Amino acid sequence: MEVFEGILVQLLLVGLLMVIFLADRELRNFSPISWYEEGIGGYSFSGGGGYGPYTMVEVNPFDYPFESMPSGTFNPDQPLSVTNLWLSVILAFLPLTWVLIVIPDMDLKFFAMAYLILFSAPSIVSGIEILDPVKSRGVAVVSFGYGAFLKQMLMGLLAAMPFVYLCSLNIYKISTLFQIEGAYAATAILSVLAVPVVEEELFRDVVGFSVAEKLGWVPGALFSSALFALFHSYVYSLSLHLMLLSFAFGVVVQIIDYKYKSVLPGYIAHILVNASAVL
Repeated sequence: MEVFEGILVQLLLVGLLMVIFLADRELRNFSPISWYEEGIGGYSFSGGGGYGPYTMVEVNPFDYPFESMPSGTFNPDQPLSVTNLWLSVILAFLPLTWVLIVIPDMDLKFFAMAYLILFSAPSIVSGIEILDPVKSRGVAVVSFGYGAFLKQMLMGLLAAMPFVYLCSLNIYKISTLFQIEGAYAATAILSVLAVPVVEEELFRDVVGFSVAEKLGWVPGALFSSALFALFHSYVYSLSLHLMLLSFAFGVVVQIIDYKYKSVLPGYIAHILVNASAVL
């Protein structure tokens, strides 16, 4: 098991290194102040170097609490869209596939397969949207926004702090689906990285942004958070107060994601909360 666990860790590190180089390439070709053309319902700005032009619909989502937003308000045509897609593959698809191949426990294989199925939906949608951005009207997905990346991460940190504190008091304890005996690093990778990435991409990104663009940000935040809480009812053994805390966490993070048109704050917050409960 130690050999297979070491392979997983090495693959993860190599993958993250590749993602860093990709992010650097995308960001070097992105200038948030290089606005050059006003388009229909928004603005385009060139990334240069084979990236862009990017399209940002210049709409404040909080102006639409209970009504549909202009189509394309939330879209993945953003400077780090490809980086986000590959990052989710490295952090989620790779460890979950490792469980299916290496771990003999059938329960763990079942959970890994379930999360891979959940992962497939946002991945396919994001891939299609990246190839043909702002054209699909059925769903709305985003990437890491249009800048202010450090501020986004700090907001994710702030959103996580109350729930991290509750975890430290054992008031808000997260069950670990992937308890792999004798493989602590693999358990941490799956519970702290893979699970949050899959859940954020599905509930906050695909569900939260799609519903918000169609019905308004209030229904979007409430609906995605309700689904998020119900999804955790099994691991929380139908504990009402834990499900309510999950709902509250979902609402807070979703609203921050709306502000930045990004899933980055949700990534950071969810990873920190899971880490505080698992590590």
